[in-house]
Amino acid sequence: MVLSDYLYHAKTGPLPFDADFVTEFLVSTQGESTSLKVTQDGFPAGSEGDEYYAGCQKGWLDTFAGIRRYLVESSDSA
Repeated sequence: MVLSDYLYHAKTGPLPFDADFVTEFLVSTQGESTSLKVTQDGFPAGSEGDEYYAGCQKGWLDTFAGIRRYLVESSDSA
């Protein structure tokens, strides 16, 4: 699934820079394993987006950690 041409909305207001974000979700399976890869692109080349980019990295790491915890807890209770 690819998301593009979307508007960013936050409680803090609009982004402080121009961006043309594209976010791609790729789910693949190999045997009994499944992997989810998220690619987020469209950040500005200069340093003006560095803080936002760092926040995105942390957000995705936290999201994946939450998914991992859920899957472990679900398999433990099965």
